[in-house]
Amino acid sequence: MQLSLKTAVKKFRKYSFRILILWILFWYFCRPVLVIHYAPDAIEEVGYFLLVNNNTDKDALSPGEKSRYYMDMFPEPNSLIIFSLPATSRDGVELTPPFSRVDIYVDAGHTITRTRISHGFFERFYEPDD
Repeated sequence: MQLSLKTAVKKFRKYSFRILILWILFWYFCRPVLVIHYAPDAIEEVGYFLLVNNNTDKDALSPGEKSRYYMDMFPEPNSLIIFSLPATSRDGVELTPPFSRVDIYVDAGHTITRTRISHGFFERFYEPDD
């Protein structure tokens, strides 16, 4: 059975489009991630700033909430990420890539209790056990 050129082109388009979609999804979900966890026993919201290469994001977390930020897959050599709690405790964390996943834990007293930095590729897909 011979394939005509027209049929071959149709199959190529069909499969190349699927491969392109899979590649875009892979690229989106495999970026490094920064997760901010706020204690569930807290009473009020906590406001925070996240500075990523001169782009500042100001937001607040409710008790028990967590926020997820995706970072650049290939960051600039001098890129800088700063997380801070300026209104409550003046705590802050300064990060420099490369990393796969960063978990920042904020307790009920609005202080950063710990920061967990993971470098393994598959770490970005799983929640920490501790």
